[in-house]
Amino acid sequence: ARRKWMVSETNAASIREECAAQLKNARHTLKSISSLNSNQKEQSQKDEIGKMKQDYENQLQASEKKRKNAVELMNKLKQATATKIKSIEEKHKTSLEKALREGETKAQDLRSKFEFELASMERAKHSSLQV
Repeated sequence: ARRKWMVSETNAASIREECAAQLKNARHTLKSISSLNSNQKEQSQKDEIGKMKQDYENQLQASEKKRKNAVELMNKLKQATATKIKSIEEKHKTSLEKALREGETKAQDLRSKFEFELASMERAKHSSLQV
C-alpha cells in the first residue's frame, strides 16, 4: 500500500508540476495577448490620430487654395475695374476734347460772323455819312 501510495504521490507531484508549468505558460500567454492588445489599441489610436492630422492638413491646404483663388480673383477684378475706369475716362476725355474743339470752332465762326457784321455796319455807317 505504501508503494502504491508513493507511486500515486509521485504521479500527483508530476501532475502538479505539469499543471504549474501549464499555468505559468498560460499566464505568460495571457500577458503576451494583453500586451498585443495594448499595442494594437495604441497603434489604432496612433493611426486614428495620423488620419485626423492628415484630414486637418488636407482641409488646411484646401482652405489655403481657396484663399489664394479668392485673392487672385480680387486682383483680376481690381485690374478689370481699373481698366474699365481708364477706358471710360479716355472715352469721356475724347468726347470732352471733341466738344471743346466744336465749341471753339462755333465760337470762332460766331466771332468771324460778328466781326463781319460789325464791319458791314461800320461800312454802312461810313457810306451813309459820305452821302
